[in-house]
Order: sequence, then structure tokens, then C-alpha cells
Amino acid sequence: MFTNMVAAIPLNLPPAEAKQAWIEQELAKLTDDERARYATDAFFRGIVRTTLEQEWRDPAGLATAREAREMYGNDFERELADLETGRHPLHRSR
Repeated sequence: MFTNMVAAIPLNLPPAEAKQAWIEQELAKLTDDERARYATDAFFRGIVRTTLEQEWRDPAGLATAREAREMYGNDFERELADLETGRHPLHRSR
């Protein structure tokens, strides 16, 4: 659903307007079912907006979290060990 925010945002927009333009671009990519749910379900709309705003603030953060989820699944011991030794994907994004 979410893509690189640099794609088509005009460089001359103030930060708040650039953020809103990018969010609108991302919302336009929702499927018809997602768009209908976004229009009628406040909880779903809140999750989508919060996720988009978080990705705007830290685009690498969500990608890194997704990568970690794919790598570790439910293996929390291995994930903790990698966090402690600096091999966790989160260490690369900082």
C-alpha cells in the first residue's frame, strides 16, 4: 500500500502541505474495498492515517519493522539476541 514518498511531491510545498499531498497520493492507492471501509469505518481510517503519518515521519522505520517481522516471526528469543548483539535490522536504520 505504501511507497516511496519522494515520487511526485512538488519540492516547493511547505512541510504540512507536502505531507498532506503524500497522504492523499497513498490514499488514492487503496482498493475499492479499502476505500469504502476507509469512508465508513472510523477505526480503520484511524489505523490507516496513523500508519501513513508514521511512515511520513520515519519511512525507514516501518520498512525495518516489516523486515524484522519477516525475519523473526514469533522467534522472540532470536530477535532479542540479535537486538542485544546489534545484528537486528533496527540497528541498521539508526
